[in-house]
Amino acid sequence: MKPPSLPQNEVNRLEFLKGLKILDSLPEQSFDELTSLASEICKTPIAIITLLDETRQWFKSKVGLTATETPRDISFCGHAILGDGIFEIPNALNDDRFNDNPLVTGDPNIRFYAGIPLISSNNYALGTLCVIDRKARELSVEQRNALKKLGNLVETLIDTRIQSRKLEEMSVALFDKTAFLNTLLSSAGASIISTDLNGLITSFNRGAENMLGYKAEELIGLKSPAIFHDANEMHQRANELSRILNKPIETSFYVFISQALQRKSETREWTYIRKDGTSLPVSLTVTPMYDNMDALFGYLGIAHDISLRKQAEQATNYMADILERTGELAKVGGWELDIASMQIKHWSTEVFRIHELDPPQLPSVEQAISFYPPESRRELEATIEHAIQTGKPWDMELPLTTAKGHHIWVRTQGSVVMRDGKAVSLIGAFQDITAQKTVANALKAREKSFNDIIEYAPIGMAIVSLEGRFTRVNQALCNIVGYSSEELMQLTFQEITFPDDLEADLERVSQLIEDKINTYQIEKRYIHKDKRIVWVQLSVSISRDEDRTPKYLIAQIEDITERKYQHEEAEQFAYHDALTNLPNRRMLLSRLHQALMQNERFDRAMALLFLDLDHFKNVNDSLGHDVGDLLLKEVANRLLKCVRSIDTVSRHGGDEFVIILSEISHAEDAELVAQKIIASFKQPILANGHEINMSTSIGIAVSVHEKPTKVDELMKHADKAMYEAKGAGRNRYCFHA
Repeated sequence: MKPPSLPQNEVNRLEFLKGLKILDSLPEQSFDELTSLASEICKTPIAIITLLDETRQWFKSKVGLTATETPRDISFCGHAILGDGIFEIPNALNDDRFNDNPLVTGDPNIRFYAGIPLISSNNYALGTLCVIDRKARELSVEQRNALKKLGNLVETLIDTRIQSRKLEEMSVALFDKTAFLNTLLSSAGASIISTDLNGLITSFNRGAENMLGYKAEELIGLKSPAIFHDANEMHQRANELSRILNKPIETSFYVFISQALQRKSETREWTYIRKDGTSLPVSLTVTPMYDNMDALFGYLGIAHDISLRKQAEQATNYMADILERTGELAKVGGWELDIASMQIKHWSTEVFRIHELDPPQLPSVEQAISFYPPESRRELEATIEHAIQTGKPWDMELPLTTAKGHHIWVRTQGSVVMRDGKAVSLIGAFQDITAQKTVANALKAREKSFNDIIEYAPIGMAIVSLEGRFTRVNQALCNIVGYSSEELMQLTFQEITFPDDLEADLERVSQLIEDKINTYQIEKRYIHKDKRIVWVQLSVSISRDEDRTPKYLIAQIEDITERKYQHEEAEQFAYHDALTNLPNRRMLLSRLHQALMQNERFDRAMALLFLDLDHFKNVNDSLGHDVGDLLLKEVANRLLKCVRSIDTVSRHGGDEFVIILSEISHAEDAELVAQKIIASFKQPILANGHEINMSTSIGIAVSVHEKPTKVDELMKHADKAMYEAKGAGRNRYCFHA
């Protein structure tokens, strides 16, 4: 036995695999359906989706096995991931690498193996989608192609998991901003509560009312926030502060303001108890409030519902509005790098402050990068080079040592500015994320930098008037619909929306304007400038004045056309025969169940016809499978011409076909169809230059409402009648007695 070698990128591969957090996860239907399809299409009793870590191959999904993992050093998949195509072993007993493998000599007694590597978007082989048989064999060309397509679908599912994790990371990063920024990111859905120095509530916004179920008049001037906090959590925080401060701390309002008393904002996770007794996890930021004389007069608490699954998407929907309205709140600096000269052309004051450098002397690129530790420096240099080559933006969080030796964490973002198809400069944002700070004018001073970030964002973003006219669009949206920004701003969203989708979209816009909903998300179709259809996921929110008067709509648009087509392709695999495109056994059984229920409900009759081609094996053996496949396709076409549109013609497997005749009046109707089918075979079939005379044997079973028949009984009756027709000399039909 020869153990598999390790991939050259094994260390990075394992780190990436573990970062997915998919190992030892619970079964997922989307993976299980693809495994079942692989088993069905390849006609193997065993199919597995495997992932390889340091010592084992773990099964994310499996068909035909009870084991959940095996050692990596005896795995077939360890060999398969070393290539980029299908790794196929027709007979393991004849292969020196596997003939004494315990998986071959013992259970599950592998003879045949075929596996397609699962390659991540950054070219790491994570595992395989493989099919296994206990007897020697080979895959057909169609089966190999199908296995590759199924492998691509598995890779898509894994990439979807990666994108979901990125969204989660985006959500966490956004929540680390200042309390006011968090407020705007979630708009009116956030809870904003202020108190006086003694803890009595002085203001209670609509978001707080919605979140907690109390009305403002029930609490203002009467209660402390302790009324809707979990008492156990307050007690735990008091004990924690007692240990930190080395003195007894009572369970009181102090547990919320211990940091605010030191002129600091503090963000912690708490559990709110609503008026109806239900609980809600929140992220609460408490900030001290000072008057014009710098005297502390109260505290501001801003809470976000952190149980919402789509918090990151909602935050992104409001990003355009935030960038225009929050210049005084977030400490974010801007920079610009000229690619031709590789010289920094602009550093904002905030970037200088974060680095603890004195303006205005601009540093060189080498000096700017030298603030990062060596490992991060290499990562950033590689990212910038990749962005210049590909035009892709980046968003990274990195450690940095300031000019005065302070160790901080920063978030650096960058986008490529293209001119005449060539990258001419890099622009970006830079933020100190080691602590939350309140800043009045940072974003306003760098408004142009943030407008550029919107323009070069990788997702479509737009500001839309209440009447539907585009007033501001970014390049990503222009790319999605094919119009220039000037052309789009002469149009309305109604004009580029597919007509069938317009009514539902307009209804939701109306609900937004009437303040019935705060945001909505739908899948819809746009009409591209070249007249093709583009599927998008649309997220829309609304900006309002302080008096709740609606101002404009904020839209985020993601192109999901490829995802929709992949879903349709998966459904095609699941319910249709790959060769003839007829319904397969799964769809047949579904339609047969439905036909029998309709039969019983509406007092109708129906018939089931089992067909087997006479002497089809002789055609395959003498003329080859290619000719046999062409013959089967022609048979499918002829059968479809013999039935009505309400009937179902399916391929049952091999040279067997099954027909459901719905809503027949008498058994004679089925007999007429059988006669028509036999007559259609009198004309020879031309296949690849060969003229083939073919006939069929047909078994007929009828179900009437007076005596309903179960699915399995009807199938057995028709099958038995078909064999009676064969026994009677073939090229004929027989009814089940």
